[in-house]
Amino acid sequence: MATSSSQNSNSIDPFYETIRASGQVITLDRDETFENKLIDVSTGESVSLHVTGANSVIRNVGFTGLYHGDEFVISIDAGTGDVLVENVYMGDGATRDGGRSVHGPGAAVMHRSNQADVTFRRCNVQGFPNNGFHCSHTATGPSSVHFDSCFGKNNGVATFRCAGGDDLVENCVAYTDETEYGHDDGPYVETNGRPVWVWNGDTVTIRDSYFADGPYPHALVAGANDAAGRVSFESGGYRGSIQRTCGSVVDVGADVSDDPDLSIPDGVPTTAEAAASRVSIQSAGEANSDGDRFPHAIVFDGSGTDDPSSYSFEATASREAIRHDAPISGADVVRGQPVHGVVDDARDAYWFAGSIDALSIRGDATVSVQFDVRERTERNGSCPL
Repeated sequence: MATSSSQNSNSIDPFYETIRASGQVITLDRDETFENKLIDVSTGESVSLHVTGANSVIRNVGFTGLYHGDEFVISIDAGTGDVLVENVYMGDGATRDGGRSVHGPGAAVMHRSNQADVTFRRCNVQGFPNNGFHCSHTATGPSSVHFDSCFGKNNGVATFRCAGGDDLVENCVAYTDETEYGHDDGPYVETNGRPVWVWNGDTVTIRDSYFADGPYPHALVAGANDAAGRVSFESGGYRGSIQRTCGSVVDVGADVSDDPDLSIPDGVPTTAEAAASRVSIQSAGEANSDGDRFPHAIVFDGSGTDDPSSYSFEATASREAIRHDAPISGADVVRGQPVHGVVDDARDAYWFAGSIDALSIRGDATVSVQFDVRERTERNGSCPL
């Protein structure tokens, strides 16, 4: 990370470490965080992030290049607690030629022995022949999975695969089309997959999510292993058919349309570099008590832009970071100078005190500085940017 006090538009240093895939297994034990990494899989070798401990985090990670490696890239087998996988890009696809499985490599898997509750938030997974998110073991274990604002396309077998009564799919999009990501020969390819596959567990809830079939004939499939699956599809939309096997029950609510919005959800990274470059934020309980110290806001708005924009700035005091595409409210603090980030079709916002000492931006995002925002917020309520 750069430490100079000023930057020009052509010299913003990336806020991430680059790792070349070479067959390594990177293990996350309890309470560990793996963040701001760009993993180059164009080497043709495998790499695996193996989560063995709960209360761990994978955040701001981008995989660049067509993946030729073995098995699943993210593997979760943790004890009781929580696991968060947030702002991850795995959208360049994968091919079977390096995998031992007949299906080839997959993106993420929760093992049968996993006991942690797992959240996938703002993840982009495309072109994996052996599942995008393989999480159907929630049918038999104490764990659960929550898909929040994730995008998947052309993942063989299934994109969102789950089963448990505490499992939730919300603000997500998945579909298949004719896009090829290093197409394989054989029966298992990236286009032969279900956007959603609910296995035989308890009732899975789906809300505000959109799916569509393509070369594979179903947008949603319930049931597996000669046993019924159960789904409550509350809101959103789908195009294609719903397959109910083995006596499965899929309740489709009145708020589910037949005209799905298949655009990528807000805040989901669209390139590996954008994912890896996101500003690393850490929860801090003291942020609210520090509120009066950071009365101003700076906003980098990439909404509606075609390509990611990179930025860097320095302020005279520590900043409080607002989660991407959110109104000015929250309790996350970023320490250290300067701040680097990448914004793509979303907004990044920060509280600061004093003045902006250095500012650089490359791309089409706009920048605005708002003074005394907290005072206006207290008077008028919420202050969306």
